Amino acid sequence: MQKKLSICILHIGTPKTGSTAIQRFLQANYDALSRRNIIAHVKLANQLAKAFTPWHMRTRFLKKSGLQDPQQHAQLKKKAVQDLHEIVSSAANDQKVLLLSSEHFYMMASRNIDITTVKEVLDRYFETVVVVCFFRDPVDFVVSSYNQSLRGAYSGSLPAFIGQYIGSGRWKYFSNYNAWSSVFGSDRCFFVPFNPDQQTNYDVVRHFCALVNLDPEGLNFSQGKRFNPQMSAKLTAVYRLINIWVPLWKHGTGQQDVLNPANFKLKRFFERLWFIKHGSKLRLTKDQKQLVRSATYTEYRRMLEHYKAGRNALSGSTGESE
Repeated sequence: MQKKLSICILHIGTPKTGSTAIQRFLQANYDALSRRNIIAHVKLANQLAKAFTPWHMRTRFLKKSGLQDPQQHAQLKKKAVQDLHEIVSSAANDQKVLLLSSEHFYMMASRNIDITTVKEVLDRYFETVVVVCFFRDPVDFVVSSYNQSLRGAYSGSLPAFIGQYIGSGRWKYFSNYNAWSSVFGSDRCFFVPFNPDQQTNYDVVRHFCALVNLDPEGLNFSQGKRFNPQMSAKLTAVYRLINIWVPLWKHGTGQQDVLNPANFKLKRFFERLWFIKHGSKLRLTKDQKQLVRSATYTEYRRMLEHYKAGRNALSGSTGESE
């Protein structure tokens, strides 16, 4: 009979809610958490997210992973499940909790990917599976995502970006929650509002610790004490010029992807400049805010009302006292 741990906490995002800061915190405190009977795995979570994404979806996520054919994807899935099996089987008897974090799980519902497969695999190894997810005001989400996209080689306009965002499933909080809760159970899915006043990664990580009832005493928070970078208006103009100039400069060289490699080096350079950390944040116009809110209002408000109606934080999930 397969050995089981008591709890798996699956942190699934959403994007732009401090997920990277949380994952760095978990990696930096792996040994300290292990001594508290908590096994934190970020790499395994990303492997499982790739494995549970069907090959025929052909998402950008899978393409960036270097998977060339369905056979490679099948091998990845086999290896990810085998790694999970080895972690659970080799865990000491007093290690009761596995904490997995990957925002790539979140979009499964909106892409109509079968979440029951995830539950079936996790149920083999855990008595209980709990899903944790932060969600953010759609207007704040658009601004933050647009800033990040500019740094990652996006050359489109803000109105075009808003149009793409409205057409995506990222903001469908209530629908995605219903999809996850229908599989894992409403008492095991915790979607929590992301506080826009949390300006530092440090605050985001502390919020996560409070949510999963994890005592922060003695843990390393050095990964998250700096302010999150904000894109200044001047830097935005520079990036727009770069995104126009680089493709023209590389035209005819036969290089398939010229934007990301070039902008990665430029990003490293600009991140060292003072104004990327303290520049004035881009703001949506009144009409743009109204456009986003009118498209996302129902889902966002229903999720807020659902949370306020009695969604308590994960009381005692890690077995630690507050």
